[in-house]
Amino acid sequence: MIIITIRRRTFFNYPFSVVEVLQSGVGGITVTGFYRLSILLLTVLTALIGYFQRNWIKAFLQFHVIGREMDVGLIQTRDRHLDIGSEGIDDDLRDSRGIKYTEIPAGSTATTKLTVERGTTELFLLVMRYDGNPRSRLVGNVRFKPMHWWIHTWPPDMFTTLSPRTAESAGTTDQRPSKTSLHTHDSLLVTGIERENDLGIADSNNPYEMTAYAPTAEKRYAHIRRGSIRCELDAYTAGHNIFTPIWVTVPESDQQPRWEVADSQKHELSIVIDPPHVPYHTRRTIELNVCEEVGTTFATTDASPTKPLIETMGPADETPTLAVVCCIHGDEICGKRAIEQLLSVGDNLEWNRAVKFILANPAAVEQGSRAIDTDLNRLFGQDDIEGDPLEATLKDEIEDELEGCQVLDLHSTDSTDEPFALIANPAETSLEVVEATGVVNNAVDISYVSGGLQTQVDGVTVECGLTSTESATATAYQVLRNFLIEMGALDGKSTTADPNWYTIVDEVPVDANFRFIRENFQPVAPGETFARADGTTLEANNQFTPVLMADATEGYHDILGYKAERSEPEFRKKDARTR
Repeated sequence: MIIITIRRRTFFNYPFSVVEVLQSGVGGITVTGFYRLSILLLTVLTALIGYFQRNWIKAFLQFHVIGREMDVGLIQTRDRHLDIGSEGIDDDLRDSRGIKYTEIPAGSTATTKLTVERGTTELFLLVMRYDGNPRSRLVGNVRFKPMHWWIHTWPPDMFTTLSPRTAESAGTTDQRPSKTSLHTHDSLLVTGIERENDLGIADSNNPYEMTAYAPTAEKRYAHIRRGSIRCELDAYTAGHNIFTPIWVTVPESDQQPRWEVADSQKHELSIVIDPPHVPYHTRRTIELNVCEEVGTTFATTDASPTKPLIETMGPADETPTLAVVCCIHGDEICGKRAIEQLLSVGDNLEWNRAVKFILANPAAVEQGSRAIDTDLNRLFGQDDIEGDPLEATLKDEIEDELEGCQVLDLHSTDSTDEPFALIANPAETSLEVVEATGVVNNAVDISYVSGGLQTQVDGVTVECGLTSTESATATAYQVLRNFLIEMGALDGKSTTADPNWYTIVDEVPVDANFRFIRENFQPVAPGETFARADGTTLEANNQFTPVLMADATEGYHDILGYKAERSEPEFRKKDARTR
């Protein structure tokens, strides 16, 4: 019997296998040495990756493992004169009036909803902040370098947004959010002492100076397309607020965007935080409810033409002793708009005194004309009025409503864009009302002229600027708010006016062809020409200061305006003697 054995040869059956070769040290490298070298190389490579990508790893751990988030809030206001940045944003929010603060949570199933009104411009001050927490301190702070975020409104044609401009477009005449008092303490807008003239404050007075970013860390804004703003910051670390101010204007028209939008279309504002080179992305969405009931503080459409519109604010059990009047001339609507802007903040205003707001001639406002039958302002103080003009009934109603009140009467003019005050009633308390306007540099005793509400009330008429201009509305709002604060009706910061005083001494009658060629409140010397028409000139016989002078086609129909002299009124002289 023959037994045949077949042996299967394998790799390991060879006398000199690869393993044996390596173990024997072919080329001087043993398998143990190779293993150790590989581990060393991997360690070095991991260390290098960890070093250069440590910010990415920190961000991944904090935002995806630990679950951290950027905190986002929104300050919403229509008041462009609030200052919320002095020592702490929380304290200022509690102390301020006319603003709303909303936290915008991340990942919430409930949509954040805010209301905006047609025909208004509101400030949306977005506040972003990353603080970290004890769970992430061991990981270390994430340094966002750079920091990018976007702000979008939808539909893009529905809203107009205005952000702080870049250096290249700083010369724009548009309202810049960074120019308002609301942002003078925004640390990221104060980038060095060279910006003092731009922002109106010195770095030494900047409360964020020690806690802000380096002077090179300046925010940049760009409108990348309609309804979208791209924001960038060179670097950001935890513990600082990022303020992003934008003005959002809702048009008065309900015109649909350029494409068809369904009735169910949502109006939204969103902020997208997407730092480059960091595994983090978040989007916060705010649903905007567009309110159609805007400007209805004085709804003139269905108003009675024979009665002024009256709105009383403040303690219900108090008889108002303060009053604000607008639209004695129906085409001078700056006062109406200022009052509606103030009252639109609603419950956020806390009134210390009762105040009566009066729109004098609703029919003229609705018609867009100075008057319906005759100039209402010229009827005050008259007992016998010829004919039966509509304004005669209004005059009696207004005089009754203003009895016992200190009055601020808001007007606009065709003569100058510089606000000034008119006063005729020599009541000593009228001086207090003039000072409470806060912004006027010139005040005029107009007792020489018959008629005018200021002759019948304890108060002042303020010409807020050129008729039908946004600047007149802005001035009217500033005067209104300052007046209410100075008179104790509202809390807040205000200023006191200390104007130059003039007294009207004469008028200049001309025909409709004359054109005024000088400037109001700039003295005219004897012999100087101050008006001309078709080769005819008017020269000053004596030095005077022009007041309420305008082209005869734009101002009064029969006079060019008035001549005034620098002279304090008698009641002011008496007041000075008693001090």
